[in-house]
Amino acid sequence: MEDDGSMVAVEDELGTNIAEGETTGVADDHKNGGRERDEGDERVEERGDTVLEGGASQGCQNLEDKEAMRNRGPDGDDEQPFLFPLTNSKVFPDPSKFFSENLLSSPLPTNSFFQNFVLNDGNIQEYIHPYLIKPSDSSVSLCYLSHYVSSHSMHQVFTPDLTISSSTGSQSRHVISSFSDLSVTLEFLSSNLTFFLVRGSPYVTVSLSQYGSLSITSIHSISSFSSNGLLKYVLTLENGQKWLIYTFSPTKFSFSRDMEITFSNNSSDRVPLMLRIAVLSDSSSENEAVLDR
Repeated sequence: MEDDGSMVAVEDELGTNIAEGETTGVADDHKNGGRERDEGDERVEERGDTVLEGGASQGCQNLEDKEAMRNRGPDGDDEQPFLFPLTNSKVFPDPSKFFSENLLSSPLPTNSFFQNFVLNDGNIQEYIHPYLIKPSDSSVSLCYLSHYVSSHSMHQVFTPDLTISSSTGSQSRHVISSFSDLSVTLEFLSSNLTFFLVRGSPYVTVSLSQYGSLSITSIHSISSFSSNGLLKYVLTLENGQKWLIYTFSPTKFSFSRDMEITFSNNSSDRVPLMLRIAVLSDSSSENEAVLDR
């Protein structure tokens, strides 16, 4: 009986030790495992930061490499912006001589409504509604259109109904000093003449910048010329056309036997002489009143 009790006591002691050992071992495992996992997580996070930083650096480097490749030529040298080679056309003349110097730093227009003014000698008529307009040396001619219709075709014939020129300066070609989609300005530098042409406008405006006179002639005979106030004149041609001429200040005029009308400043203060010219398409007083505004 005593032996049995000793054995039970030993078994109880061993069981307690085993239980305590297992508990201790589990606790140690939890401690060590948790610490190892924490350290592992920190290592993963550190490695993740390194990967992200490295990926961003690599991405920036790739963009820089691509940009550098775009800027490099086929031989690996840095490539300059492409410039089209200069050529001299044997078919089309250089139009730059008809543009003022301040316009040559920008691309010149193509297929513009005033293109005929810069081709060849610049003296080809151009249709700027409602007139055909033809520049020549130190003068501009206006034609109010007449349509010739046949069973085969319809065409327009240029007739210089009015020609405006200056009595000052020498003969010279025009230059274009400004332009837009709707207007163009022609200057004759040697004769100080400037023409302001606007698409769709019934008026042609001409300015003489220095003291002098402006002359108006016609291929047709002049039927009558009269003054209607200080700033308005009426010119009637033999072909039935009626032209209205407006001035911006009081002027002197003369009418010679060779059918030339001359306008000059009424004062000696060298104010620019300006005329505005329009055709009266019919004899309607209402249309004339509109043009008088």
